[in-house]
Amino acid sequence: MILAAIVLASTRRDVSVIRIDRSVVIRRFDPWTAFGAGIDGHRTGENATMLSPENVRLMKSMGLRSLTYRLRTELGNEVWHWNPEGSWSDIERQQGYWTSSTTNSKPILISNGYRLPRRGNSIDQANRDDYSRLDDGDPTTFWKSNPYLDPTYTGIPYSKSPQWIVLDFKKPCIFNEIRFVWANPFPTRYRIEYLGNEDQPWHIATAIGGVRQHPGQNSARFAKFRAQMIKIVLLASSGTAPNESKDRRDGMGFAVGEISAGVTGADGIFHDSLKHGKSNSDQTIAYVSSTDPWHRADDLDRRTEQPGFDLMLERGLGQGQPILVPAGCLYDTPENVANEIKWLVRRGVKLRGVELGEEPDGNWVDADHYARLYMRMASAIRKVAPTARIGGPSFQTATEDYEDWPHAGEPWLRRFRHVLQANGRLSDFQFCSFEWYPFDNVKADPSPLLVGAPRLLVSSIDRLNRLGMSGMPWYVTEYGWSAYAAPAEVDLPGALFDFDVALISLGKGCMASFEYGYEPNHVVQEIPGSWGNLMAIMTSKSGPQTLPTYWTTWLLTQRLCESSGIHRLLRTRGGDGKLGAYAVRGPSGETELALVNRSPNQRPVSVATAKPVLKGWTYGRMQFSWAVVRPNSTPSRNLPPVSITVNASRFTLAPYSVTILNLGS
Repeated sequence: MILAAIVLASTRRDVSVIRIDRSVVIRRFDPWTAFGAGIDGHRTGENATMLSPENVRLMKSMGLRSLTYRLRTELGNEVWHWNPEGSWSDIERQQGYWTSSTTNSKPILISNGYRLPRRGNSIDQANRDDYSRLDDGDPTTFWKSNPYLDPTYTGIPYSKSPQWIVLDFKKPCIFNEIRFVWANPFPTRYRIEYLGNEDQPWHIATAIGGVRQHPGQNSARFAKFRAQMIKIVLLASSGTAPNESKDRRDGMGFAVGEISAGVTGADGIFHDSLKHGKSNSDQTIAYVSSTDPWHRADDLDRRTEQPGFDLMLERGLGQGQPILVPAGCLYDTPENVANEIKWLVRRGVKLRGVELGEEPDGNWVDADHYARLYMRMASAIRKVAPTARIGGPSFQTATEDYEDWPHAGEPWLRRFRHVLQANGRLSDFQFCSFEWYPFDNVKADPSPLLVGAPRLLVSSIDRLNRLGMSGMPWYVTEYGWSAYAAPAEVDLPGALFDFDVALISLGKGCMASFEYGYEPNHVVQEIPGSWGNLMAIMTSKSGPQTLPTYWTTWLLTQRLCESSGIHRLLRTRGGDGKLGAYAVRGPSGETELALVNRSPNQRPVSVATAKPVLKGWTYGRMQFSWAVVRPNSTPSRNLPPVSITVNASRFTLAPYSVTILNLGS
C-alpha cells in the first residue's frame, strides 16, 4: 500500500502529475473523531484569559472536534489536585497523600500541581524550576522512592525490580569513595555501577571492605574507577519509617538524604566531585527510578495551573464528543485517580479513554516501574468505570528506539507489555499513545526538515508496530514542530507540518491525532535567539490573530473534509518528497484533493482528472509572512485562504502552501 503523503516520482517535463486511484481506500474515518486538539496547563492566571468565551468561539471555528486534556503536572514531577477540595492522609498537619473529593462546593475552574519535597530528579519536562533533594547540600531533606513500587504492593522483591539513582557528571571523573546520608527507610543492600561514557556498558564497582548500613552518615570505598555516570542500585530496604510517621507508606521503599562521590587520597582527605545546590543548574544532575507522591499544603506550585474540569465543560470544549482524559501515574495515588474518573463519570462526561501518566521516557522511568504503577492505577479505575478504555504511555516523541536500559537494552514498549502479560493484565493496555515533536534544532533551516518529516513519521510508526504494537489502537496525543519555541511554529513550515501529521498518521492507522497549541498564546523564547510557540491563534494588543496553523487546520476540517460522517482517504500517486498529495472522498461522493508544497519555491503540477477546470482554495506565502518573529511583533502579511480556479493540465503551487481542489464525484 502506498501512503498518500509519501508520493512516488512521476513527472512530465518539469510538471508533477498527480493521479488519484479512487478504487483503493487507504482508510475510512470520521473527521470529528480523527482530528483533534489538546488543552494543557499554563502559567497562573492564563487559563481564564485563554479560554474566554470569545477565544473559545474562535478556537472552535478551526473545526477540530475531538479533545484531549494534557497533564503538565506529571511532566513537572508534581501531584495533581484535580479538585482543590479533598483530604490529606495526615489531616492535622495538612500533609501526606492527597485524595481529591468526588464532590465540590463550587465549580472547578482551575486545578493545581504540588511540588514533591521528596523529589529525586534534578530536571523535569515542564518548568524545570525545581531540583533534586539528593545533592541539594541539605542533609535534612531527602529523596524517597514511590511506596507503590514496594514489594508490599507489587509482590516483587527489590532484588528483581530494584529502585535506582543515576548521577550524571557530564564528563569522566575518578572515584574511589561514595558517601551517603541515609534516611528512613534506608537501603540494607545495594551495589554501585558506573558508565565510563555513553557508548560503554555499565560495570559493577569493586567494593573494598564491609559496610554497615544504618540511618545517618555512611561511606563505601571502592577500587578506583573512572566514570561519567554512577548508578546506585537499591536491592533491599530496612522498611523503617521515621519515628513521627503514622502512615505505613512512609516505611516503604528507600530514602536518601545526601550523596557525595569522589576520591579520598593518601592523605585521607576526601575530594567530592558532586556539585551540591538548591537549583538544578547548581547541582550534579540526578535521575531516579521513582518519587514518593507525599507532599504538604504549602508545596502548592503557585506559578502554574491546569484548566479546571468545570471550566472545560462550561466552555463546551468537548463539543459533544468523547474526551481523552489523563490520570496521574508516576506521581499520584490510586485513590486520587479513581476519584477523578468517578467524578467525570458522574458529571456525564463521555470518556474516549484514560491516558495513564505522561512522558515516562522523559522522566527516565523504566518499563517495569511504569508497568507496575500502570496496573495499580488501572485497577483503581476499573472499580469505578469498568468499561473505560485505558492506555498510555504518551512517549515525549517517538523518533528513537527507547531502550529499557535496566534490561540490557530491551525495547521499552516490549518490556512494558511483557510485564503486563506476565501479570495477566495485557487486557488493560487498550491503546498506545505517543507525542510527536521531532525537531530539537529550532534554528535550523526548516525547508529540509519539512521535506523529511513525513518519512520520519512513517518510519517511526512502522518501528513501533514492529515492537508488537501492530493492531493496537494508536493515538498521537500531541504534535507540533518542536518541544521548544521555534520560528517555524508560527510560520508556514509549522502549519504544513501539522497538516501532514494529521493525514499521515491517519493513513498509517492511528485512531486520532491531537494538535498542540489550541489555546491562544504569545511568542516565547526558550532557546536564546529563537522566538516562537505552538499556537494557531496569537494574542496581541489589537486582539487575537489567526496564524498559519489556524488556516491550514481550517482547510483540513472544512474544505478537504465535509462535516461528520464516513470519509475515505484514497491512494494518490505523483510528485516527489517536496510535494504531498492527499485525496479524500466525503459522504456526498465528492472528492477533494490536497496538495502540500513543502518547498520555499513555486511548484508546477498537473492533476489527472476528467474535469479540465478545477476550483478550490489555497493558502501560502502570498497570504502570510513575518518580518521578524520577536516579542510583541505581528505578521507583516496575514490574509485568509483565497478561492482559486485552475487549469487541471498545469498550474503552479505557491511556495510553502496548501491547496485544496474539488475533483467532483
